[in-house]
Amino acid sequence: MQQDLVLLGGGHANIQVLRNFGMLPMPGVRVTLITLEAETPYSGMLPGFLSGFYTFDEMHIDLVRLTQWAGARLILANAQGIDTQGQTVLLCDRPSQHYDVLSINVGICPALSPVLGAEANVIPVKPISRLVSRLEALLIRANAADLPLQVAVVGGGASGVELACAISYRLMRERRAAGIMSTTVTVSLISRGPILQKFDRGIRKAFLLLLQLCAAPSSDGFLLVDEYLKSAGGPSNVFAAGDVASSITCPRPKAGVFAVRAGAPLAHNLRRTLSGGPLRRWAPQATFLSLITAGDRHAVATKGGWLGMQGRWVWQVKDCIDRAFVNRFGADLDYASMERHALPARALHPSLSTNELRLHAAAKGRCGGCGSKIGGASLRRVLQQLSTSANVQHGVLVGFIQADDAAVLELPPLGHVAVQSVDFFRASGFVTDPYLLGQIAANHALSDIHAMGATPQSALAVAVVPFAALGMMEDELHQMMAGALSTMLHSDCALVGGHSSEGTELALGFAVYGSAPRNALLTLRGMRVGQTVILTKPIGTGPALAVLRAHHCQACTDVTGFGLLGHLAEMARASKV
Repeated sequence: MQQDLVLLGGGHANIQVLRNFGMLPMPGVRVTLITLEAETPYSGMLPGFLSGFYTFDEMHIDLVRLTQWAGARLILANAQGIDTQGQTVLLCDRPSQHYDVLSINVGICPALSPVLGAEANVIPVKPISRLVSRLEALLIRANAADLPLQVAVVGGGASGVELACAISYRLMRERRAAGIMSTTVTVSLISRGPILQKFDRGIRKAFLLLLQLCAAPSSDGFLLVDEYLKSAGGPSNVFAAGDVASSITCPRPKAGVFAVRAGAPLAHNLRRTLSGGPLRRWAPQATFLSLITAGDRHAVATKGGWLGMQGRWVWQVKDCIDRAFVNRFGADLDYASMERHALPARALHPSLSTNELRLHAAAKGRCGGCGSKIGGASLRRVLQQLSTSANVQHGVLVGFIQADDAAVLELPPLGHVAVQSVDFFRASGFVTDPYLLGQIAANHALSDIHAMGATPQSALAVAVVPFAALGMMEDELHQMMAGALSTMLHSDCALVGGHSSEGTELALGFAVYGSAPRNALLTLRGMRVGQTVILTKPIGTGPALAVLRAHHCQACTDVTGFGLLGHLAEMARASKV
């Protein structure tokens, strides 16, 4: 029986769980990561990023590649709640996700609405993804005019001090590079009490030389967890770590070091919960080494009030530690062995024979869509063997001979033609989010109709799944159909759904029907020598068709599995140019 382990949020603790389960998979456990962003930042490198010492890619971990390597599903969606009774994560604008065991590591987001003017004028540090985008706007503003610039950082802890130093250093460096030398940059640190209150007097004195002080912040509540990182007083299958959680047995300040240290015990206790074993207590250390950067490549090290060192060499040590952590989820992983971790072998039921699995693996070079198409030359040879006599006899205007995006039939009303296309998308090896697969498959099928200049009317969608695995993938069928329906409804196109249990893998097939005035059809055959080829991808199909018609476009196709050159060659061959 399969169990679903859902990781809600791509924080420091959950990505360690993901890596742990990728290194040592649990039979019968499907891991799903739900997060809003495809890349997660490492908070330890944020001050260096703000100072300009790290690029975006150096500071972020690619969750798409990490989940692929781990053989896990990735769902990019916004979670709006948790139904602990039904054991589901509620997602915005799409079906909920079931879980047997849930780990929450979503970070925090400050509430700005209680503070007058904060929503319009404050840049929250968390989530970091929003801070990154706002930073670019701040840099543009700083270099736009030769005017004084004032920035306030609220919070006198280690993070606030680091951010104040980093922002001050970056803004002054950017202005000098832009040739703005006559005006000043003022960065103020607002704190309720003395800065770095939990550090010794020497450390505070060192940073006071760099900062100008002002006035006051506040705090909020968090998810309570016990010594097992399990929800305190809540369901026994819900865990949490990182900034979103507060321990009732070992309270600790909100620092990234605790999210990092929680990764291993969290993974252990999730495994024990899934297997029914006893949990292991975890008590985070009372003191820890703090490496606080000071804008430039200079840092201060302190621990427990008794250790204090500073210098450029401390920054270099911190740089090595931070890069090593990020590399554990990127450069240090053996991505060349992704085939060993690939989803198809895990998604298929164990009852499939070794030969069936071998045949499936041998087909890995197939296109993910268009009926998992074979090469263009092979496809033409097959189609040439089929009967084409019905093309004229039964009103088939575009059929096997033309090999266009969709077939065209002359049907009532007078002057209009019916346009029909069939597509097939397999899930494995293409995309791990079934809802997204449904959307992609529907868009892909609709693109054939749009490419002919027709308006889609309806579609028959059939999901195919191994009979032995039907129970395992029932929720995926539901989500896949829901994704397809959302796309069809957006296109004012009706969807009729169903499923078959005679396939070899989870897949989605579409038969799409549309109609168009006969004189408005766009096919492959209208190309002329010397004409201009237009790519519409940045514009979008809908607006593009109106533009193409207005400029008397004579031929059209959608670029999919055969690539730009392959489809261009098809158009040239059909147009005999």
